[in-house]
Amino acid sequence: MIYFITDKTQIQYYDRDLNFTDLDNCLSYLKDKKVIGLDIETSRRYKKYKYREDIYKPGLDPYFSKICMIQIGDLNNQYIIDVRFIDIAPLKSILEDNSILKVGHNLKFETKHLLLNHNIFIQNIWDTMICERVLYNGERIKYSLEALMKRHLGYSNREELSLFDVYNEDEEYEEYESLFNFLDGKKEKLYVDKSIRTQFIEIGNTPFTKEQIEYGATDIITPLQLREIQLKGRMLAEDDFYLPEIGFKLENAFVPILGRIELRGVSINQDRWVELADENFATYLEKKDRLDRWVTENHTQFTISDLFEGIKCNIDWKSPKSVVEFALYLGICPKEKSKFTGEEEYTVGAKAMFKLLTNENKENFFAGKELEFKGVDDYQAFITNFLLLKKYQQLTTTFGKEWLRYIHPITGKIYSNFIQLMNTGRMSSTSINLQQIPNGKEWRKMFIPDQGYDMIATDYSAQEVRVGAEVTNNKTLQFLFTEGHPIFGTDVHSLTATNMFRIIKADESFICDKEVNKKERNVAKAMIFKIFYGGSEFTISMDLGVSLDEATKFYKAFFQAYPGLQEDFDTTKKLVVKRGWIELDKYTKKRYFYPDFNKMKRAYEKAMSYYPEGYNYLTYEEKQIIKSRLKEEHPELSGYWKEYMILKGKLERAALNYRIQGTSATMTKLATILVDKESSLEEGVLLLVHDEIVQQFKQDKSEQMADFTIECMKKAGEYFCQNVPMDAETAVGDHWIH
Repeated sequence: MIYFITDKTQIQYYDRDLNFTDLDNCLSYLKDKKVIGLDIETSRRYKKYKYREDIYKPGLDPYFSKICMIQIGDLNNQYIIDVRFIDIAPLKSILEDNSILKVGHNLKFETKHLLLNHNIFIQNIWDTMICERVLYNGERIKYSLEALMKRHLGYSNREELSLFDVYNEDEEYEEYESLFNFLDGKKEKLYVDKSIRTQFIEIGNTPFTKEQIEYGATDIITPLQLREIQLKGRMLAEDDFYLPEIGFKLENAFVPILGRIELRGVSINQDRWVELADENFATYLEKKDRLDRWVTENHTQFTISDLFEGIKCNIDWKSPKSVVEFALYLGICPKEKSKFTGEEEYTVGAKAMFKLLTNENKENFFAGKELEFKGVDDYQAFITNFLLLKKYQQLTTTFGKEWLRYIHPITGKIYSNFIQLMNTGRMSSTSINLQQIPNGKEWRKMFIPDQGYDMIATDYSAQEVRVGAEVTNNKTLQFLFTEGHPIFGTDVHSLTATNMFRIIKADESFICDKEVNKKERNVAKAMIFKIFYGGSEFTISMDLGVSLDEATKFYKAFFQAYPGLQEDFDTTKKLVVKRGWIELDKYTKKRYFYPDFNKMKRAYEKAMSYYPEGYNYLTYEEKQIIKSRLKEEHPELSGYWKEYMILKGKLERAALNYRIQGTSATMTKLATILVDKESSLEEGVLLLVHDEIVQQFKQDKSEQMADFTIECMKKAGEYFCQNVPMDAETAVGDHWIH
């Protein structure tokens, strides 16, 4: 039965065949329920054009919006409440009751609007969008409510929704018959039109239509149906049933916490931002002038004559097409696979150009050191200076004065939308991306606490390396973190450098000093991350700027330094190629499903179909004869093998990478839940940047909360790492920027 709740004075504007009730009856019905559905509709708070709405939009942004309708109930009874005329404060007892499960789709949205506008912080939820992502992570599918409706229930926009789908085999149909009473006596079907959602934004105080009220009821029914399906998990194979209950629990618990984090926002030092933008623009012009002068003095083909300014450089350094043309002329234009076409194309992208630099000039780039041109063909100076120009170009465009348009017109803060679960298990930040602000103390100074508060930044010490030691079960690495090294303590990079370069230099007396042997330590540091994340000798050669022979030496020396690691890598890769999914962490059992697994298997099967039966039992010489014949008779065979090896290599690298990223990400999420669980809207977590948790608290309690945060992070680490301790370090107040 659908019940409509509004003020008595508004009833006159509605058809009398509606089932009217009041909030007391709603509360009486809900208080003993174990599972209820929840949804809201929002409308604009302010008149049009009072504020810019190109970034922060009414209906979506809680500060620009108000709740006009709240839908709550179960499969038997749905209560549609007109919040414009009904005070929903009494619902706080239901929505904050931990014994009642609230089911909905994308409940982060409801969390933000209810907390800001009604001081209600939803507890104990089941978010069908998040749970679907947990169940199908990696699959190329959509996660909107409409997509789930179509995938699992067989209907979507303007398609028919049979309310018989509500039927529970354990109960009698008659209990659900009342659902149809609202539909003018028609018991055949109900239309779901998701476009109705946009009608609420401009609704003002106009009475709801019958279709809008029906729509509200379906947004209670549908998530409840979907939850029942999600609770059944996935049968992937005869012996592989996937139901990650702890994964569901943790990610659902994180939803309202993340909603509150997004709602807090973070303050920016706007004056300093403008100053830095001006400084960066001046630096950009200087670097552009240096490149322009080198071109005009040495490469006149790329100049033009200007009546007022004389000879000018004709290269548009902001245009990739223009710079590619120049780089091709110089003979130094690399190729890389285009994200759009999938084909190898000429590029002057930073990553590709960076690989052309010598190791010395890579260090010059990181140090921000511009090089003097030594002549017409000083291409190393050109690439270094061009990359520095691109860096400052980004600082003056992406992070210039225009960036300040993201400052909220009402609160004066910056807000980000976090996507909770990516393929690796990590989050991403969008609109605006606060996880990719430029590095450096100057940029950290931009983010400031509210008046009277301190900022606290806490992160794990060497989280990914410690997690790597745990998931690979490498005893040498684990011993380093549990017992410490007599010389290096827990400095894994100096120990790695020592072990590697003793082999490479054939010098058993070599000991890496952190201050003296910076180059060797940096190589070791780069190696451990590249190899842990699936990098090969070729990757190391390209990224470190060394020959393939030297990269192979580094690669072999690294594995020799950590006995057993190669065997773990080989086992992990064989297993993932067999089953097609990766376990992201051993605590929640969440998985990543490789979307090209079947494509990879088909390529292998096509290739093997050319080989005679019993091929694998032949001698090496016999196999070589067959391979040679097949290569000549079937040139298409190499294409199948190439496709298979590319897809297989991608999966194997992900298998090594995702278990570390996934474990680290879920650990940080659990730590955030523990840290922020008892916080308020004014105090708590402001930003999450990978393993770093940035918070603000009143100054008289910041030190206490810093200690509490460290304990929470260590406690979270215990769930994921039984063999390696997870340490955390913090900085409070002015020190956090360091």
